[in-house]
Amino acid sequence: MSVTIDWSKGPPDATHYTHAPDAGCRWLKAPHHYWNGNHWYNYTVPSAVHDDHFKYSTKKADMPFWSGVGIPPIGLEVQAFWPSDTSPEWRKFNLVYISDEIVVYDTFAGENSRPRQSFDHSGVKFRKVKTAAEIEAEKAAEKAAAKRKEDVDTLYAIVNIDAVMGWHEALEKLYDLGHLRLKE
Repeated sequence: MSVTIDWSKGPPDATHYTHAPDAGCRWLKAPHHYWNGNHWYNYTVPSAVHDDHFKYSTKKADMPFWSGVGIPPIGLEVQAFWPSDTSPEWRKFNLVYISDEIVVYDTFAGENSRPRQSFDHSGVKFRKVKTAAEIEAEKAAEKAAAKRKEDVDTLYAIVNIDAVMGWHEALEKLYDLGHLRLKE
C-alpha cells in the first residue's frame, strides 16, 4: 500500500505517521508520544499496542537544512521567483541536480535544465514554502492591520468633523467603536 503523507498537516516535530487501524491519533513523535490535536502526550505506560503504532508507521524522512540563503539543497521543495519571466510569480521549485556545467530542477511545468552560468545570472530568488500556520498568521496580521487602518481613518474623520457634530456626538462615536470603553 503506497500512501502519500502530507507532513505539513501534522505538527512540525512529528517523527512518524501511523497506519495502525486502532490508532486514535495518527501523528507520533519518538519514542512514545502521540498528538491529540493540540499537544503532545507521553504514553504513560508503553505497551505492545503503543509499540505497534510505531511498528506500522511511516518515518518522516530527514529534510536537508537550508537557511534561506543561496541555492537550496537538492530535494528540498521551495519557491522560486524569476524576475525576467513573462509572468513573474513565486512558483514551486525542487532542485534535482547541480554541477559546474548544468542545473536540473522541477517546477510547476515539469523538469527543466539550464546551463549553470545562465542559471546563476538569471536573477532567480528562493524562499521557503510557507506552512499553513504561517499563511494563516499572515492573513490574520493583514486583517488586523486593515482593521487598525479603518479605525484610524474613522478617528481622523471624527476629529475633522467634530466642529460640525460637536464633542458629544464625536465621543459617542468613539465609544461605539470601542475606543473609550473600560477594560473588564
